[in-house]
Amino acid sequence: MAASTITRDTWTNDTGTPLLPNGDGTLLNNSVLQNHIYARIDAMFAGAGAYTTFTLGGILSAEGFGTHLFSAGGTGGNLFRIRNTTAGATNFAAVEFGNDATGSAAAIYCLSSTYTTSGYLVQDSMVIDTTRGGGLSIVSSHVNGGMRFYVGGSTERARLTNTGQLLVGDTSNADFADAGLTVKSADGKGMALKYSGLARAAGVFETDTFGQCSVQGGNGGLKVYGAAQAAHGTQPCLELGAHGDTGTGDTTKSVTGQGFVVIRAQENNAGIGVDENILAVINHNTTRFILDADGDSHQDVGTAWTNYDDHDDLALLHALSAGVSRTDDPLRQTFGRFLAVHKATLERSRIVTFNKDGHHFINWSRAHMLAIGAIRQIGMRQLDILARLDALEAA
Repeated sequence: MAASTITRDTWTNDTGTPLLPNGDGTLLNNSVLQNHIYARIDAMFAGAGAYTTFTLGGILSAEGFGTHLFSAGGTGGNLFRIRNTTAGATNFAAVEFGNDATGSAAAIYCLSSTYTTSGYLVQDSMVIDTTRGGGLSIVSSHVNGGMRFYVGGSTERARLTNTGQLLVGDTSNADFADAGLTVKSADGKGMALKYSGLARAAGVFETDTFGQCSVQGGNGGLKVYGAAQAAHGTQPCLELGAHGDTGTGDTTKSVTGQGFVVIRAQENNAGIGVDENILAVINHNTTRFILDADGDSHQDVGTAWTNYDDHDDLALLHALSAGVSRTDDPLRQTFGRFLAVHKATLERSRIVTFNKDGHHFINWSRAHMLAIGAIRQIGMRQLDILARLDALEAA
């Protein structure tokens, strides 16, 4: 598009016109007029000669409805630059946008390197701001268009694809092409969850962190942590829940049975090997319980094994059976006297916790120890009886 040019006129100091002079003046030197005024004004608009850069020394105000066009082609960039060259605590350069409600509905700010940071106006930064209730929309409207985010240089740090995938630290996810969120980090600390109202003690995580997902080790694996402050009381640090719609759950009791919560272990998309561990329950660095691939369960008893030789273990088992049975169960009525005698012993030995609501909790580890003790006591009695019978027969 060619630059605008100024209309040429012939100047005279005559009170008439160049065609009909009054004879009371003379024509000015037209060639000087053309070269010194008209040609230079045209050069200013064309950006030619000494006016390659056209500089205004005052405030520019343009009125007029329609499209205001800044258009040119050439090698390199075509820039529209607004700059405040003075550093200062309140200094910035900005482009403001208005609507029918206000002249400052939105703005793009570039803040001074010495700007006094306040809220989202951060020193030496760029800010896009809107004050209107409709909010801010950033649009890539092409059907194949996406958005890329670069931070700290020319490395792409995040991408939002045209299908709604958010990729953080990565540019693609071929394994899960429809995954809503993909997170990748150089150190394997994939994601942290924080809560401003949290004030945990300093330690493994920052004081406002309540959850973290990270890599298990150099060979991969997922580590999920929940973190709660000391006053969490009966609140769990990590809860795994399952919620299904109204319907009938799976009641199959076989190798094909399913459940609301499933823990699945696989090796190369197949079952794990014989005796390999499916699940381990660990107290800090000490393993306490293991469930293996054959369905066997293993529990660390360590120094926790108890031989209940100070009591009649069979009587304690009678009391246990009576204590956890329904009140109308005939067994409870039959062995109720054992419960009356041994209830305190069962609780003191931490074999069972009797609760007022009738939902009693058995410590199955100690119950098994009690059962083994009862079998041992019965066995010892049988051996004693056999020894006496042998003695009688020998006599």
